[in-house]
Amino acid sequence: MPKSLTELHEERGRLRERIAAQRSALSRQMAPVQQVLALGDRAVQAGRDAADTASRHPVALAAAAAVLLAFKPRTVWRWGKRGLLLWRGSQLLSRWLPEVLERWLRK
Repeated sequence: MPKSLTELHEERGRLRERIAAQRSALSRQMAPVQQVLALGDRAVQAGRDAADTASRHPVALAAAAAVLLAFKPRTVWRWGKRGLLLWRGSQLLSRWLPEVLERWLRK
């Protein structure tokens, strides 16, 4: 028996509500996956940026390679660790210092 137009509209409304609920549930369930994928996207972008920088500055890249070849690997590793420590410290300080200064100036 064919359904009436009213019944079809009601069924369509129920289906749309069900679809909206499923989309909402899927969005909540996929949030952790989206975070992981965003991390991968950032890593890919960092690699592309590094390749772009290397292609724009080939002399600097050659100089860095020469430095790596001129010194012992242990020395390069030691200075690399120091440089990473300084860089991470500067990143931490650049995030931390404005907050501290703002609190200090409010007092």
